[in-house]
Amino acid sequence: MRAIVSLLLAALLALAFSMAARGAPIPTGLRVECATPSSLRLHRFEDGSARLECAGRTLVRVSVPG
Repeated sequence: MRAIVSLLLAALLALAFSMAARGAPIPTGLRVECATPSSLRLHRFEDGSARLECAGRTLVRVSVPG
């Protein structure tokens, strides 16, 4: 079940970024849950991509095309 939720969130995030690139309005209200907020970590990479984790579990992954 968690895998499906993660895939859905990744798809919604990709949709938001693709719409933003075209100048379309970005849908608001995208939320991810973390049961232990103190374990929330954002990892940024040199290529501009990032990964948001909660207790070692990936919530959102953002890629930079190029």
